[in-house]
Amino acid sequence: MNRLLNWLSDARRSLVSRYVILMSVAVILIPLAIIVVVTALFLIYPPYEKEYAVYGGAIELENKWHSEVKSLGGKPDEVIQQRLEKLYKRYNKATIYWVNSAGDTQLQLPSDAKIQQHWTAADAMQFMKERPGSDELFTIVAFIGDQPSEGFIILEVPRTVITPTFKNTTFAKYWSFAFPALLLIILLLFIGASWLFFYRISRRLLRMQKAMTSSAAAFPGIPGRITVGKQDEIGRLEFAFNTMIGQLEHGRLRETEEEHLRRQLIANLSHDLRTPLTAIRGHAFQLNEEQLSSRGRESLQVIDRKVDYLSRLIDNLLSYTLLSAGRYPYRPEVIDMNRLLRQLCANWYAAFEQQGIELELDAPDHSFRWEIDPQWMERIADNLFQNILRHASAGGYALVRLYEWEGSGYISFVDHGPGMDSESDEAGSGIGLNIVKLMAKEMGLQLTIDSSTAGTRITLQGLNQI
Repeated sequence: MNRLLNWLSDARRSLVSRYVILMSVAVILIPLAIIVVVTALFLIYPPYEKEYAVYGGAIELENKWHSEVKSLGGKPDEVIQQRLEKLYKRYNKATIYWVNSAGDTQLQLPSDAKIQQHWTAADAMQFMKERPGSDELFTIVAFIGDQPSEGFIILEVPRTVITPTFKNTTFAKYWSFAFPALLLIILLLFIGASWLFFYRISRRLLRMQKAMTSSAAAFPGIPGRITVGKQDEIGRLEFAFNTMIGQLEHGRLRETEEEHLRRQLIANLSHDLRTPLTAIRGHAFQLNEEQLSSRGRESLQVIDRKVDYLSRLIDNLLSYTLLSAGRYPYRPEVIDMNRLLRQLCANWYAAFEQQGIELELDAPDHSFRWEIDPQWMERIADNLFQNILRHASAGGYALVRLYEWEGSGYISFVDHGPGMDSESDEAGSGIGLNIVKLMAKEMGLQLTIDSSTAGTRITLQGLNQI
């Protein structure tokens, strides 16, 4: 019993059940409409007028007349005449002829009816052959009693009074359009109810779609919650949608907390690592003042180089963290790229020369101005130069080219190293190149990297050249 009640409860909340009920009501209303229309019209406008109700249908009238005439068998003439006069009062639109056993017309009602006064057998047969086929009169010939010898009585009535169609013109008029009109009304009500049914479903689905395209204020990119409506299929979908949103918000909150902890950890590690590196660098400088063997000085150079690499790695790590968080200060200004690149190449010239790499700058003599952050651009160039020193020193060549093509400015960093896909003992985490990509994107520069075994070309296209 409880299972049946649960099933009925679920069915009551189901959209399919509701629509099946709607269809069933529409189907039931059609025969119900017939009953309602017919009943109403019969009550307001009876289909048969009073006089037609007296005569009835043709078969009914014929059966009644044969039964009535048969019952007159053996009765005296006075009784028969009284009965016929009484019947004439009832059937006042009829004509009654009584022919006795001698073939004489003994009575005719009304008295002015035109009929022959004497009948032979041939006359009777001719009459019964011709009159029943008349289009205007309905004729019934009935023998008195059980024997034809007692005579016969003829009843003639206009066919209009026994026609089995609706003689009430008002009823016929209303019936001709009342039922189709009611069916049309039922159809329109069904269409309206169906439209309302699906409109509500569509509105609830569109509300969910709108919620999916909007974002909650506390969590950008995550849709906002919606109000759960009825406990049907869409209601369960709305509940599942809110559950999903809650899980996304929880995940985003946890992701934000983890990101904050990660950034905080990187910032603390960067700060904590700088202190021992400064101490190592200071002791290495003191050792450089002492008398050391050739192997000692080589080791000291390796220590100094690794300390410098580790210091740059810490700087890149901190910069990447700040860039990812959107907290790296960006201060664009209009600068001369020709002058900036010459200064950057001069800063790295000694380091390239020490590694046996020829550094060449190809730049026009005229001013070449971009609106960028010079510190960001310096950081990009330093990272790219550092990559060339660590990965492409075997090529012995590096080119920095500044040029203009089709209205845009370009800066290319070219080396003849083994390429980025080659294996190298100096391979790092790639964080420096990621910083270059992030900074280039923030400054509106298009970055292109072409690398092969013949060398690597990294190009920056200035989209906001001035």
